[in-house]
Amino acid sequence: MITEDWIVGFADGEAWFTIVISPSKSSKIGFNLACVFRIQLAKQDLDILYRIKDFLGYGHIWIDKRGWGTYTISSQADASKLRDLFNKHPLHTMKQSTFLIWSQVLGLVIQKKHLTPEGLLEIALLRDSMNQNPKRASRRDYRNVDYFKERIKISLPQSSEIALNPRLPVAYLSQLPLSMP
Repeated sequence: MITEDWIVGFADGEAWFTIVISPSKSSKIGFNLACVFRIQLAKQDLDILYRIKDFLGYGHIWIDKRGWGTYTISSQADASKLRDLFNKHPLHTMKQSTFLIWSQVLGLVIQKKHLTPEGLLEIALLRDSMNQNPKRASRRDYRNVDYFKERIKISLPQSSEIALNPRLPVAYLSQLPLSMP
């Protein structure tokens, strides 16, 4: 039987939180953003994904060519519901720190901060602090903070204050013309 606590335990082992930022010609800022939660399982375990979706009552399941299924939550409304669940029933592993960053970004999206250059840069920094993937940190594309700084030509005054997560990589912080609060 699936319960909220069961979902938390399962998510601790099998799920991931991510922030997807992709170029968009239709967006004023030039990018779309989504706070995404995913669980991917092999063909023989697809029933679990459907049980999770039925229990939560939202999200989508996609099956790839190999038969692997991915349960995805990406709409702002559904991500907000999921955030409420994990705030009520915290994760027990290091995934909790990733969730907290994801949740912080979701809050910024709800406040529409992602529609400004400063907000988008803050979100990119927060996103890059999730899961500390050194391969991602070296990319020169929209998955990397430097890309945003170049693309949106952000030039913040020295006195700008953006509330940044203190766990952000020092290398990123030292490159920014920001003062820490």
